[in-house]
Amino acid sequence: MKTTFRILSFLLLTALMLPYLAPTARAEEIDEGSILSVDAGGPYTVIYSTKYEDALKELPSTVTVNLAGEKTAESEKLHTAKLEKSDWTLFDPSAVTFADGKIKINKVSSKVKALTGGEYGNFVVEATLRGTASAPDNNFGIMLRATNVTDANADSYHGYYVGIGKYGSGYALTVGYALNSWNVIKNVPINYKPNVDYKLKVLMFENTLAVWLDGKLLYKNEHTLFNKGRVGLRTYKQLFECSSFEVRTPSGEELIECGLNAVKQTEAKVSGWSCPDYDGKTVGTYTFTAKLENSDHEVKAAVNVVRPFGMIENIRSVPYSDVKITDGFFREYIKQMICVVVPTAIKNVEGAKGGF
Repeated sequence: MKTTFRILSFLLLTALMLPYLAPTARAEEIDEGSILSVDAGGPYTVIYSTKYEDALKELPSTVTVNLAGEKTAESEKLHTAKLEKSDWTLFDPSAVTFADGKIKINKVSSKVKALTGGEYGNFVVEATLRGTASAPDNNFGIMLRATNVTDANADSYHGYYVGIGKYGSGYALTVGYALNSWNVIKNVPINYKPNVDYKLKVLMFENTLAVWLDGKLLYKNEHTLFNKGRVGLRTYKQLFECSSFEVRTPSGEELIECGLNAVKQTEAKVSGWSCPDYDGKTVGTYTFTAKLENSDHEVKAAVNVVRPFGMIENIRSVPYSDVKITDGFFREYIKQMICVVVPTAIKNVEGAKGGF
């Protein structure tokens, strides 16, 4: 036990001394028009009377650049379903026909499902659906991230579902999921009419599920049950048809509408830190500026000049449990130690190869 404790203590000290290495990008590799913000860390602190050249040494040589990512991305097609039998995996094929450029569910079935395309995680699916029953008593719609699909019944799969039609005593947009049994998440009342085309659009991005009906966002929430799977059509004893079915990546506008913050990050070098107003003998905050290397993009960092501890009044001790490390400096060292250093050391010790 003592030996193990000594090894872990040594590893902790070593991890705190190891530099955390992050990939860096040259400024010419970064599209300046895509820069949303630059994080130089800080604020940085120097002691009263610190010389200008010594204050410069406290500032970073690399910064984190936040770039416009999926927010401004153009949508790209993943799969446009052909409305013919060869492009679909059918469950209860006797209930499905392909005619007039449509896939039609024209027979009442308690287990009909139809899958198309591959497996998707982050995507948008858009479909044009029309209920053909004059007085529907249930709904029809789209399966999402579906796996473990069988023909046992309408709910014999794992995945999400969004449908339109009758639910309970009224018409609704229905959001739910199946785990070999049906689970409703939300019913949003709608003004449904039979034999009318409806544009149903569903976005799945990480844990976000959002639904639009005829261009109006009716539902958005976070769900974590299913990460990836196939897409397709499903119903329970309802007649309907589909005249278009497309899967694509989300557009920037759709992500923004859903309040998603999809930003890419990279590290970039900076040079030329300066602050003409710096005075190491005057307590206060000073703004230093620099430029991204080989670029005119300005970077800023705050430096606080503070009095030495002996000159500060009202210093008091606090319990160790009240100390919280919130800055990014030690967070990266701790991450490196937990994810890399300690597991590697333990593996080597167990293999009698030593701590490193």
